[in-house]
Amino acid sequence: MKYLSQRNGYYWLRIKPKKALLPYLPIETKEYLLSLGNVSLVEAERKAHPVLTRWLEEIELAKKLAANSAPAGDDEHISEVFSSATTTEAMADTVNAWRDSAFPGNQNPNKPSEEFLVRSEMTAGTGRAVLPLFHLAEYEHSLRHLKSKTVSQRVSRIKTQFLPQVTYLTAKSLRTVKLQQWVDSYINIDEAPSYKTLKGYFQAARDYISWLRRKGYLNIEDTFDAVKLPTERQLSPQIDRESFSDSELERILEATKQKELSVLIRFAMYTGCRIEELVSLKLGDIHSKKERYIINIIEGKNENSIRSIPVHKEIEPILVERLTTGETYIFPHGSNNANGTRSDAYSKRFGRIKTKLGFGKEKVFHSIRKTVATKLEQAKVTEGIAADILGHNKETMTYGLYSSGSALEAKIDAIDLIHYEG
Repeated sequence: MKYLSQRNGYYWLRIKPKKALLPYLPIETKEYLLSLGNVSLVEAERKAHPVLTRWLEEIELAKKLAANSAPAGDDEHISEVFSSATTTEAMADTVNAWRDSAFPGNQNPNKPSEEFLVRSEMTAGTGRAVLPLFHLAEYEHSLRHLKSKTVSQRVSRIKTQFLPQVTYLTAKSLRTVKLQQWVDSYINIDEAPSYKTLKGYFQAARDYISWLRRKGYLNIEDTFDAVKLPTERQLSPQIDRESFSDSELERILEATKQKELSVLIRFAMYTGCRIEELVSLKLGDIHSKKERYIINIIEGKNENSIRSIPVHKEIEPILVERLTTGETYIFPHGSNNANGTRSDAYSKRFGRIKTKLGFGKEKVFHSIRKTVATKLEQAKVTEGIAADILGHNKETMTYGLYSSGSALEAKIDAIDLIHYEG
């Protein structure tokens, strides 16, 4: 069957559409990709057929939409036009079409949308408004003199921590009071960042806005200078979190009637991942190596959060089943709040269950992570390997600064030592 391939014993279904069709396709990545599991060719083709049919129908529809659409172009293409030293008449027409594509048309035809007004300001070059993500690719390219890991971390912080706070970049949305409210919002949350990490979030945002100002894309005053970051003491949790015992986790699982939350708890028990790391996992973040599935955390709370974790045999069957659903996310029912996080709904459900069972504020979902750390320590796993699994900082100069991390085999051996009674 076309588009079907086998890799490391597992069948995969994959289609990579043409770039011009991507704006018209209902996918978040640049390709369709689905694991069909460790099955026979006949079973793989049986599973692939209905999914492939749906994908091909979506691609055919995208072709028709692309053929009938005005040459507005996507944001990435238009951004290249904005950054060009010279502008041709054809380029100007493309930008105008891009601006007009945001007009509501038949819906309130006499009232332009807010996005149309922002695009109009950008087209006119007034510097009064900018779409938050519009110039981010160009900004990322301007950082090519830095190490790739540094660039990835900086861009990730802008996308996940700063830009979800603003609908559009304007003098009003970037007022000092708004920025102060943003940094203060990290005080006393369940997983508050360290002062150093929060300072990194703030500096990444400030650098991006400064770059927009230097390029002439945004014409506003520096509003970051008067912002005061919370102190380390303010960011520290007021309550010492405690780990769960095996019997306590068993009680919670028995009381959890919703399958999705039950699976999420089990994934936390056998990976030590933070809740947001788990609910942000996509199919493309799962790979196989040395006959084991590997979870790749590509974004997280800090630089150490970016890591690879072998999948424990206890949760591997659940993961394989989820890889064949065709969903974008491993946990597809996440929320999408103003801060850009997906874990709120799961966290609230867990909180209601553990409170009903009599657990206090010292035990939260994050306590499962402490349980995993305790399991690894009791199994005499070295601290460096445990840190690489959990995404913790290594304090020593040798491991913290120069080491590239633990070997995969060592992490597999450590993960397999995690065991629960009951």
